[in-house]
Amino acid sequence: SRMRDLDVELVPSPGKQITDGEAIITDLLKYDHTRPVGADNRPRLMVSDRCRNTIYSLENYTGSGQDEPCKDYIDAIRYLVQTAVGFVDPNEPVSTESSGY
Repeated sequence: SRMRDLDVELVPSPGKQITDGEAIITDLLKYDHTRPVGADNRPRLMVSDRCRNTIYSLENYTGSGQDEPCKDYIDAIRYLVQTAVGFVDPNEPVSTESSGY
């Protein structure tokens, strides 16, 4: 409610299982390494080469728990892939669910 008072709308992250989100990320990154990358063979999750910390985290994440140094970047991606992310028109009302955190 404090952010809403500042005209900032936030969508709560999903309260879903970490392992489920990690599996979705892994699936979205899969492609056939033996074939050329193309329209029918490419990862469905793309990361800009300018996002070096995100790339580093994806390459080095071990899933070792709360003290995992790469956890925050993976969490952000996990929240995105576990939520129906899309464009939110600032002029349209936004409904939120109470199941997020």
